[in-house]
Amino acid sequence: MTNSNNARALLETYPNIMMHFKLVRPGTKLNWKNLGPISNKNDELFEDWARLMEDMPYRFMVGTDFRWGQNTPEKYTKRIKRIRQVLGSINPQAADMIAYENARRVYGDGRTCAAE
Repeated sequence: MTNSNNARALLETYPNIMMHFKLVRPGTKLNWKNLGPISNKNDELFEDWARLMEDMPYRFMVGTDFRWGQNTPEKYTKRIKRIRQVLGSINPQAADMIAYENARRVYGDGRTCAAE
């Protein structure tokens, strides 16, 4: 809910922060006045956001804000497709880190059970 300059300043100041991004189409009417789009109408990251994510790919994770029961699986599928499209506009190594490697690093790979 900020611009890329503020995001970079936060990430540089606080080394343990990670961010997830929210895809908002340009021109969308929002309840949050400070939340601006990070990508264009073709779901390509704006240059400043692409540069930031490529400079610090280990600091971002994918988040969907999807609420099961309130939305349909089709909406989830569309949201994931947009996320993939957006990440496709940056280098593949950064995209892989943001798409899944960072979550695996933070949360584990799901192969172990907490009760074990």
